[in-house]
Amino acid sequence: MDKVILLYNDYLEIYSRTESSPGELTEAFSAMKAITESLESLGFDVIPISVSKLNMELLSLLKKHKKSLVFNLCESLEGNAELEKILPEFMEKHGIVYTGSGPDAIGACLNKFQIKKIYKNNGIPTPGGALVKGTAKASSFKGLRFPLILKPVHEDASIGIAPASVVYNEAEAILRANYIIRELKQPAIAEEYIEGREVSASVWGNNPPSMVELSEIDFSDLPAELPKIVTYSSKWNTDSAEYIGTKPVCPANVTPELRTRLQGIAVSAFKALRLRDYGRVDMRISSNGEPYVIDVNPNPDLSPDAGFFRAVSSKGFDYTRMIDRIVTNARLRGAAAAEKERESIAIPAAAMQAAEG
Repeated sequence: MDKVILLYNDYLEIYSRTESSPGELTEAFSAMKAITESLESLGFDVIPISVSKLNMELLSLLKKHKKSLVFNLCESLEGNAELEKILPEFMEKHGIVYTGSGPDAIGACLNKFQIKKIYKNNGIPTPGGALVKGTAKASSFKGLRFPLILKPVHEDASIGIAPASVVYNEAEAILRANYIIRELKQPAIAEEYIEGREVSASVWGNNPPSMVELSEIDFSDLPAELPKIVTYSSKWNTDSAEYIGTKPVCPANVTPELRTRLQGIAVSAFKALRLRDYGRVDMRISSNGEPYVIDVNPNPDLSPDAGFFRAVSSKGFDYTRMIDRIVTNARLRGAAAAEKERESIAIPAAAMQAAEG
């Protein structure tokens, strides 16, 4: 029976951050449990390992089982999302096949300001932005049009995003930027806020990747005084007005023309950032119908009630079939990489023999 190592963040890892919620913890363990059950039903021997920090025991276990597939659910180490790419880097170095994106894609997506250069170089529309480091001041927002949305530059899961993140003048922007810098201990990104619809495109596959489906956030039940954004509470605090007032609709109700355009942008972003296996591209659509990429998630939440499975299930896939496809994508990548490495070794050897002959 083939083994699969299932890596996931434990509760200490989640609660070690400045912002955390029981809802996020529940979601993380829901994904771990559902994936374990699916893998077992597919005939795999699953070894689940909770991770909070890097240690020799973990690295030794991975090397011991280096021929086994790793299903990677780790999104941070030691409470720091910037360290998420360390385990993938280790697995790449040791030839371990694992699900999801590699360290380059993860690192790129965890710098919400630098990633804008990749968007620009690939013709992917995105709102104007500025990086705010040190102490924010009025000049930090020069050249940007208000309103703005302020986010931590190195986070995912909507950490650091709240109603106060949308600001309408320099004074509000300075307060929010300094809060992020002080409390989350990282720079803030100030981004032009796109008033309009919010959609997410789930994308999977590698050669080539394809869009699964579009999902839209319905803000119609959100209290009027709150900005129409997806906050941390919208995702994880189930008794909050933000959670109750933001309902996903999948498939999104868009025209065929807009769907084609959103699909092209999502797949282009997936490829430009070198995502693998599965991912999600979040976009805002302005009041005049122009789409803008606001975030790319290389390893989105796979829990049964999360957006990626919602998109997949709308296409008739059950949960186990989704997991099977993700595993298959990773194994095919691993096999192709191994074959490429064998060829790179064989060609110099053949050249040497020809020279000696």
